[in-house]
Amino acid sequence: MVGMNTPLLLPAICFALGVLCGDSFAVPITLVFVAAFLIAGMNVCLKSHRQQLLLPLCFLVGWVNLASRTQVVSPLDIRNVVGPDEQLCHVSATLLTEPIVRIDEQGETNRWRALLEVESIRTEQEILPTVGRIFVFTPGVAPRSMNGGSQVEVFGVLSQPRTAAAMGLFDYRETLRREGIHYRLETTGAADWRIVESSERVRFGARVREWMKNHFVEANDRETESLRLLWAMFLGWRSGLTEDHSETFKRSGTMHVFAISGLHIGLITTILIALLRTVRVPRAVCGAIVAVLLVAYCAVTDWQTSSIRATVMTCVVMFGWAVHRPFNLLNSTAVAALLILFWDPLQLMRVGFQLSFSVVISISLLHPHIQAMRDRLFPSDPFLPEELVSRWDAWRLKSCRYVFVLFAISFSAWLGSMPLIAKQFNLLTPGSLIANPLAVLCAAGAVASAIGAALTMGWFPVLGSCFTHGACFWVNCQTKVSETVSELPGAWWNVAAPTAWGMGLYYLALVSATSRRMREHIRRSRWAQVGIGVAVTCWVSTWFTGPNAQIAVLGQTSNSIYCDLPGSDDDVMIDSGRRQGFFRIIDRYLRFRGVNHLPTVVLSHGDIRHVETYPDLSERWPIRRTVLSKVSQISPAYRKIEESLFDSTKLQRVSTGESVERWQVLHPPDQTFARADDASIVLAANVDGWRVMIAPDLGEIGQSELVSSGQDLNADVLITGQPTKGQALGYELVHAVSPSLIIVHDDQFPLDDRAGPELRKRLRRYQVKAVFTSDASSVHLEFYGTELLAKDATGRILARVEN
Repeated sequence: MVGMNTPLLLPAICFALGVLCGDSFAVPITLVFVAAFLIAGMNVCLKSHRQQLLLPLCFLVGWVNLASRTQVVSPLDIRNVVGPDEQLCHVSATLLTEPIVRIDEQGETNRWRALLEVESIRTEQEILPTVGRIFVFTPGVAPRSMNGGSQVEVFGVLSQPRTAAAMGLFDYRETLRREGIHYRLETTGAADWRIVESSERVRFGARVREWMKNHFVEANDRETESLRLLWAMFLGWRSGLTEDHSETFKRSGTMHVFAISGLHIGLITTILIALLRTVRVPRAVCGAIVAVLLVAYCAVTDWQTSSIRATVMTCVVMFGWAVHRPFNLLNSTAVAALLILFWDPLQLMRVGFQLSFSVVISISLLHPHIQAMRDRLFPSDPFLPEELVSRWDAWRLKSCRYVFVLFAISFSAWLGSMPLIAKQFNLLTPGSLIANPLAVLCAAGAVASAIGAALTMGWFPVLGSCFTHGACFWVNCQTKVSETVSELPGAWWNVAAPTAWGMGLYYLALVSATSRRMREHIRRSRWAQVGIGVAVTCWVSTWFTGPNAQIAVLGQTSNSIYCDLPGSDDDVMIDSGRRQGFFRIIDRYLRFRGVNHLPTVVLSHGDIRHVETYPDLSERWPIRRTVLSKVSQISPAYRKIEESLFDSTKLQRVSTGESVERWQVLHPPDQTFARADDASIVLAANVDGWRVMIAPDLGEIGQSELVSSGQDLNADVLITGQPTKGQALGYELVHAVSPSLIIVHDDQFPLDDRAGPELRKRLRRYQVKAVFTSDASSVHLEFYGTELLAKDATGRILARVEN
């Protein structure tokens, strides 16, 4: 794998390892810089040891490169000036990019964001010179007068980005940190913006992009859904990709065709080289022309990181081709990685970079095996001259080989990207093995047609219109392929995110299986064998050191509890929550857990905050059994659910004394209650040696009925919420339960759902550990036999209880 043909592979790996260490360990940049300077000096003085010192130098240079961009060096750094607290202020800054528009499911603009380079921050007390970048989020429609380079002043609330809403979900703060952005500014509308000095110069890429979009609309007669998808595919206009489309493309494994990446740059490069070589343009001149055109295309796509990354990789490969150098994809990939990471080391932590290079490396490793298998499956007659082969036989052989190679490359890309897709999207997509070859062909047709439209729409409108309709046709074909494959049984599964150890061992096994040199190195090197043994041990240990059971109390308007107990058939979900919280938290959390079906869903009571999204839940996940109480409810949403489940074998009615899996029903009895909160289902179970009681929003009358029922209410953990009226957690209930830990399921907004000062003061008086979801977004209980941990969404321990 590493040899004379790949001299830059090891330096690239060491540089990347240095970046990873810089991201993982907070070592002062001065120390790392001094170490790198000493190694560089030794490299200059000790000529006989240069080869041994080169790799440590690459490692330290990568570390220094990252530290210089992420550590606080300037006293004017925005992290020093602002701090962790949010504040109302005016921000004077330079607009770096055009506003990025977000479009909702109805195709209407509802929000836009812009990236600013901050110059100063003005509060009520003072004006503070500042250095840093922030994102500004504004509702409504973005003004057309905002161009990159304009001097602006924006008024709003400056704060740190939100963290994950639940454990394992997307952490927006961490994502922006890896892009060098540590704050966001929330405004109420375009009126909070003031253009101090407008930049009359509209960037080349923006002018061309707007011209092409207008001509596409004129050629197609109107703006359609397929046209917006074409803009996303060809121009990188991300706003045209709605959530519904994104979900379909993710499940079919074809989402990559809508990111300006190696596929698009490769297709454009192939088309341009074919045209130029047709008119006998020399290789060197051809390579230079194509490189310039690719840079121009990056400008048209607004210099998206993915397009720059793909252009660098393509130009490296094309340079070797232009100067007639022997081609080695692995070495070219290493050169591209070094250039990209030296330009921006934070790229290494972005999933786009990881997916791009993992796919390319996987294809390069499997390519020799694909060629050998192709020749074995579809051999040509070595004793028959080509001129004697009939056209039909030649065409049949070429077609079979082409189709085989296309599907084999799709399989190689799937192998290379599978763990990363599971980590990022919690999806396993075997259906992409079918969808990707077809989607690539459709994307090639769409991109080729879009190029034809761009070249002809200005001087031959009729031909440009034909190309535009052709591009829309191919986009519709690609969409249909993705939709069809995503609906096939077994085309995709939700999977839990793999561990870092598991991913590392997977890629080691992939490289070893495809590289004979790597297998020989492992067989001969004791250090390699020891390292693999340690990695396997750490990976296996993650299976035994994790919690025995988990309960997630999901906040931020989700109003749902997910109990993950030993044995998948014992998992229980309590309440489906509100619509806003369902799509933003519950839906994503279930995917993170790798849930593909729900054994049991308990709807505790008829409050709309707890049952609103049950139809959406049942549509997305097969539900084996739905549990309702025997008490009648007047809630229209609850009654509608009852009607949909009427006479269904999937419905179970419960009351006091009955059970749901391992959970015992303590309340309500089979009688009438005036308020839904008083009739809430109360459950209790023994979870890994801990007694847990869940009483969602139980009202005062319900609490009195439960306490007077004479049942054993003693529990170690009590989980409850805020009733619509009356107080939660009365003294009699807390005294009867005697919990060691109380989880209050409340929300910051609306204010009626938030636990007030009186309740917090009362719980302190009870001298019981209490955790509120309004303070922690979500609370996750992890059971370790003799120990119980309560963690927030970021994994920080909020409470620890020992049995």
